Amino acid sequence: MNNNYQGMRWLKCDLQVQTPEDAKHWLDSDLQLGNPRINKEDENDIQEKARKFLRRCHELELDVIGLTDHNFSSKKNPREWFSLHLLQQNKSVAKEFSRNPITILPGFEVDIGYHVLCLFEPAKKQSDLEKCNKVLTKLGLAEDERFKSGEPVRLRRNDQDVSLKLLIETVQNECGGIVIGAHADTDNGIIDKGHKDDFKNESLYCVEITQNPPSNKINNILNGADRNWKRQVKQPAFIMSSDAKSLKTDQNGNPNPNSLGYRYTSIKMSSPSIESLRQAFLDHSSRIKLPEDVNNDVHPHIQSEKNVIKSISIKNVSFLRDQEIHFSPYFNCIIGGRGSGKSTLIEYLRIAFKKDSDLEEQINLEKTKRVKDTLSPQDAEIEVQWQSDQKSIDTIVWKKDKGESTLTNRDVIDEEKYFDDLPISFYSQQQLNDLSESVVVIDSNRQATGLLSLIDSFIKDELSSLQQQERDTVLKIKQAFADQQRIDELLVACRKLEHDINEINRKRLASEVMQEEAKKHEALSFEKNHIDSVKQTIRSYKEVFNEQINLLANYQPCFSNPETPNYNWIKSFDNEVILAIQELKENISRDIENFSSRLNNYVRNEQSKQVLYQLESANEAFEKACLGRGMSIQDLNNLSNLQIEGAAKQDELNRKNHQIETVKSETEDSEGLISELHNLWHQQFILRDNLATRKSFPTVQKSIIKITVAEQENYVSFRQHWNDFSPSDKRTRLGGNWEDIGQKIYNDYVTSGKEHASSPWEMLNSLLDHEVNEANVEFKPDIKKELYQYIIDKSEQWLNLRCKRVSDSVDIELFRKDGSRAGSISKNDLSDGQRNTAVLALLLSEAGNPLVIDQPEDELDSNFVYNELIPLLRDTKHKRQLIIATHNANLPVNGDAELVYAFDVENGRGVMKACGGLDNSKVTSAILDIMEGSEEAFRRRREKYSF
Repeated sequence: MNNNYQGMRWLKCDLQVQTPEDAKHWLDSDLQLGNPRINKEDENDIQEKARKFLRRCHELELDVIGLTDHNFSSKKNPREWFSLHLLQQNKSVAKEFSRNPITILPGFEVDIGYHVLCLFEPAKKQSDLEKCNKVLTKLGLAEDERFKSGEPVRLRRNDQDVSLKLLIETVQNECGGIVIGAHADTDNGIIDKGHKDDFKNESLYCVEITQNPPSNKINNILNGADRNWKRQVKQPAFIMSSDAKSLKTDQNGNPNPNSLGYRYTSIKMSSPSIESLRQAFLDHSSRIKLPEDVNNDVHPHIQSEKNVIKSISIKNVSFLRDQEIHFSPYFNCIIGGRGSGKSTLIEYLRIAFKKDSDLEEQINLEKTKRVKDTLSPQDAEIEVQWQSDQKSIDTIVWKKDKGESTLTNRDVIDEEKYFDDLPISFYSQQQLNDLSESVVVIDSNRQATGLLSLIDSFIKDELSSLQQQERDTVLKIKQAFADQQRIDELLVACRKLEHDINEINRKRLASEVMQEEAKKHEALSFEKNHIDSVKQTIRSYKEVFNEQINLLANYQPCFSNPETPNYNWIKSFDNEVILAIQELKENISRDIENFSSRLNNYVRNEQSKQVLYQLESANEAFEKACLGRGMSIQDLNNLSNLQIEGAAKQDELNRKNHQIETVKSETEDSEGLISELHNLWHQQFILRDNLATRKSFPTVQKSIIKITVAEQENYVSFRQHWNDFSPSDKRTRLGGNWEDIGQKIYNDYVTSGKEHASSPWEMLNSLLDHEVNEANVEFKPDIKKELYQYIIDKSEQWLNLRCKRVSDSVDIELFRKDGSRAGSISKNDLSDGQRNTAVLALLLSEAGNPLVIDQPEDELDSNFVYNELIPLLRDTKHKRQLIIATHNANLPVNGDAELVYAFDVENGRGVMKACGGLDNSKVTSAILDIMEGSEEAFRRRREKYSF
């Protein structure tokens, strides 16, 4: 863990370690101390043995050892103490392993009728060892009285046995140490010797055992099931230690029995101290972990290497002073008075991880503005360190000049997706309210639509896979629909082509049959054309003759000069000419008339009539003959063009048929795909239902919540999809009844439709099918007909609706501590606090990714916070990282927060008041000042209420 981290961490501890100091019991000859132990000029031998001892500690990755040589030592000169040389060689050996020096707790093991361990504050210098030595002297054993014939003597004072009570008073109360019952479950242990009264001493915080799990007998004693050994308040903690008398290992490199590291305990501490041990013993369920298999055990810190927020650094913002916080992978509490900055820190994390897109919708707008205003300086910067479960650490930086967060330590292909995929959950108090807030769906029934997203966040990975398959299947369905539309269009085109080709072929065949008729028609046309030509020519000449005769008839010669010699004769000549012209006109008119009469008489005989009729009716007869064959005279004349057109249309028909076969071969069965889609929907429900009904969900003492997931019963979701499909004109009968129709469909699906249909839309298919009508809903015939026609007309929109999943509905039922039912969201019989209780129980029940909550205790009564919320926090913190801002002392103290970060306000800016674990005195003082109104206020309340 980062050296800048100041909270509690798991440390590997062996708190009963003998050294070569105890020559009687030490087994390794190569580490036995010489006699004399040191020469005046040379301490190399004892120093090298100390280094060898320390190297083995580092090989075992021990962090803390308790030196518990029997009766400490018989030597008066500290230079002869093996423990002093361990202390002096500690730093140099640690450098060899690039590890922190081993924390050495000086102490001793004594016999008071059974064996006990006495440990003291970590030794850093010789005087610390001397203090420990003086305690044993104070208890009645001076150096020259501690051993007899090499055997440690029993602890006596003034010729009387020292009681556990006196030992605890001296070691713990007067000298700042701590007493542990040594190997309590074996010979010379407090349990084995039957010291029940001593065991019940509430000041004995811990005993040591040699087996994990303990035997049934020992386990019953330790957990209080054995009434003869049960304490009034709390049973002692229990740890395991090696009782080391050797450094040797077996052939596999594992410690031999009672060798260093053969047994050990992981203890959670900020910095090793007696106070840290005392607190760990008092809260052993949270801070002590025994290995189940010492040879294959995984360090708890390695077990905690999961998705975690490692740290946040804040620079140049307008409210919080520049500071850096390194978080625990477990439970972090951000505390401070109102307006000190704890909520601001939570929102900075949200902004840095780009989880603030809907921030303004989910928390108070005024609060949102205040938070964003603190980031107004141009050089404002937030930097967070994010550790994924792959143990890689990313650096994410938000800067004012960019206005957004970027990943700075490596490149990613899609940064937006990187931030979207970050598995961190943020909840403000308002968001917790929104999750449990219910809405009326039908009549008095209620649903909390926000719970589904919470359930889904627990199964995100499995669910996202199914949802991706769902999206892929919907695309396939829509493609199959489009393909079918294309096939239908091609079939229509093919039918038209087939019709055209059939018509062309028919005309072509008819043309071949009509060839003789055509030849006859051609001959008759030739004859008719000749007659028509003669008639036209004669008509033209007659018109010319008549025109010329009229011109001649209009000629009137008139000689006008009477003075000429032959005037009279010429005048007579002119008259003769006029008469002659008149006679000529009459003769010609008569001749023309005779000419016409002659021709008319000729064509009036029977033969001429027949010929002329045949010629006149030839075209009409031929047209009738053509029409009788379904063609025109022009078609007959275009036979070659018909053949060309027919060939072209046949080619086009062949191409379209090939396209149809190609599309068909590539098109999946849309109904089969819809069935596949419904199966994916059902699998999603199964995931949610399994989550809701799993046995471990969650139990706190006797209080429990019950989660119920109903498949596709979210009415809000149903109504949205249904209304999206509605007619645009609500004035029509169908549009006006649309809401009622939808509600009937929903009701029937919920009550009985699931037995017959995989979704409300498929049930509607059944309703509209005259042959299949298994549902109970009945529509008026006219409404049903209109709805059916509407669906036919809106086939594409109907397909889209069939691909829309109605969300599952989620309900929470809350039970009281005594097992009685408190109520449920659907029945609307829970208070706001109870609804939030249920949501928090659900939220904290799940292992997984970091969870960040701002003041979850708001609206919850103190009884619930202590009895329900605290146990949930204690259970959850080992499964996922928790970062919680709070002003309730119960959360950090009774929840046993691994890191407490306390804010204070100085000169109008939020600053760190204290940071660390609860075993840090500055942290406990900050908690008293901030949350209890000072130690004095806490003391007065305790006196007033007698607790």
